[in-house]
Amino acid sequence: MVAAAVAPIMRDQSAMSRFAACTLICAILMHMRMHIQLDDEIVKEIDAVAGLRRRSVFVRKAILEALDRDRRARRLREAAGMFRDSEHEWDDDPAAWVSRQRNSDPRRLG
Repeated sequence: MVAAAVAPIMRDQSAMSRFAACTLICAILMHMRMHIQLDDEIVKEIDAVAGLRRRSVFVRKAILEALDRDRRARRLREAAGMFRDSEHEWDDDPAAWVSRQRNSDPRRLG
């Protein structure tokens, strides 16, 4: 997609055309616009929290946080069952095991 859009501009060797091509590439690679529909009440709440003209920043941050939560949840589900339910070094006395682990590192202070 990028190559098809930029190719005609790159054939023109003028500096302005090369600048236009670079600008176009940056715009394509850095941002993608989306159209989303939100209820008026949600928009009012976003505006109250984010402030005027900060909707995109707020929505971007909310989406990134949701994706991070989803990624973490997926990794937890994938990791489920990786450890045995018994026969661990720490089963008899977890506090003593933790203490031994902490004291075994010579770099630890205190």
